[in-house]
Amino acid sequence: MNILPEECGVCSASVEQFLRELDGHRLAMHSVLLARGGKIFYEGYWKPFSAERLHRMNSVTKSFVGIAVGLLIEDGWLSLTDRVTDLFPEKLPPDVRAEFGEVTVRDMLCMRTCITPGGEHWIRDRVADRASTYFRTAPSRPADTLFFYDTTAPFLLTRIVEDRTGMPFLEYLRGRILSRIGFSEDSTCIKGNDGYSWGDSGLLCTTRDIFRFAEFLRLEGTWNGEQLMDCAFIRAATAKQTASNGTGWEAYGTFGYGYQIWKTWDGGFAFFGMGDQVMVCLPKDELIFVCTADNQGCPHSRMLILDAFNRNIRQTISPAPRPFDNRAHASLQRYTDALTLVKLSGERHTPCADTINGRTVRLDENPMGIRWIRFAFDGNTGRMEYENATGAKALPFGLRETVLSEFPEEGYPDMEIRDFTSGSFYPCATDAAWQDARTLAIRCFMIGKHLGALYITVGFREDGTVGLRMLRNTNCFLATYNGYATGRLE
Repeated sequence: MNILPEECGVCSASVEQFLRELDGHRLAMHSVLLARGGKIFYEGYWKPFSAERLHRMNSVTKSFVGIAVGLLIEDGWLSLTDRVTDLFPEKLPPDVRAEFGEVTVRDMLCMRTCITPGGEHWIRDRVADRASTYFRTAPSRPADTLFFYDTTAPFLLTRIVEDRTGMPFLEYLRGRILSRIGFSEDSTCIKGNDGYSWGDSGLLCTTRDIFRFAEFLRLEGTWNGEQLMDCAFIRAATAKQTASNGTGWEAYGTFGYGYQIWKTWDGGFAFFGMGDQVMVCLPKDELIFVCTADNQGCPHSRMLILDAFNRNIRQTISPAPRPFDNRAHASLQRYTDALTLVKLSGERHTPCADTINGRTVRLDENPMGIRWIRFAFDGNTGRMEYENATGAKALPFGLRETVLSEFPEEGYPDMEIRDFTSGSFYPCATDAAWQDARTLAIRCFMIGKHLGALYITVGFREDGTVGLRMLRNTNCFLATYNGYATGRLE
């Protein structure tokens, strides 16, 4: 830890309670960082994650793109009122709808475009040219009227930055800002199938990097007393430019939206990325909270995280330092040292495990294309063996423990989302548990450049009939690992 929580007006016991609530909800947390006045007073990582490890930030990337656009405007290469159709003349169909001609750079920054993206996904559906596809989409509303989370808008903004500067947007930011504020030199961004940076999702950096970038914005573009960027644009980017609450319910994402940056409590601002990559900055309290996680598929996880932060940190903060509590601080340190990736609840062993150990289950035809599965158990570890269209495979797992390995399916994308490449495997962390006497659950987290999880549940009937379910929570990979199957023990 950099300094003590008490020095920043926060009790060590409150920080520990915050962490315990996150773990109590069985969330797949990866990191938490808390800072006040530019000083980090808490930093914790759930093993195998660490401070130095680059982490996929998903839609937090959009907020970086928004600031890159601000630099482009500052450099005189762009204006907020430029019409997007003028910036992509070669991508327009002959019958482009008039609504697109009204969309400006500012509308894209504010997510007040004219379309509501449909069911097509550029990765899953192998869209060769996202820009051309965008301008062929039927408009749903007039530009500059209603907020809608149009994720292709920041991608188009990324293209504008990279076309104007002749370099990846992150390198443009690095040369102007990021290197000056201590941002990781090995930070990078995944590219799309057209060679442009995946500006709506592909950023890879550290938790501390997100803190530094947020602190730079909190200080309105100054660092070590030097003004690195126009403060007026940063004030506008972090201010409420549009309403984002169409229902009246108050939750994250309902306080308004700036320039690719969300608003939050007390005039604060936030970055949000899929799976719960989160940054909240509350300038009035000089408070910054950052976390990384992979809770894809859990509909309430972000609310649980922000509610726990609000209750245990934001609402308990004192304007003055608090008395140091040695016992509470030592307890927090012990808890931090023991942080490890969430495990499935259940039992390590049931009599059913002995019955099925090493026996093959022949499966009927199924959506996954899996012909057979077999489970082998050895103490607190095991493996699931199976065969699908790409061959025989084995996935090791721990029973109430995590086993690190590579997911046994090659050909997934790495730093470029193009055709799948042989020899490319995803690092993963896999655990399992018996959830009742005859139901085995396995959870496999992808923990590399592409986050996601595969949930496998297998139920065994006493007559030898077996039911199998696979559910993937991934951003368009592991496509064949999804569905139900029926089988029988040989």
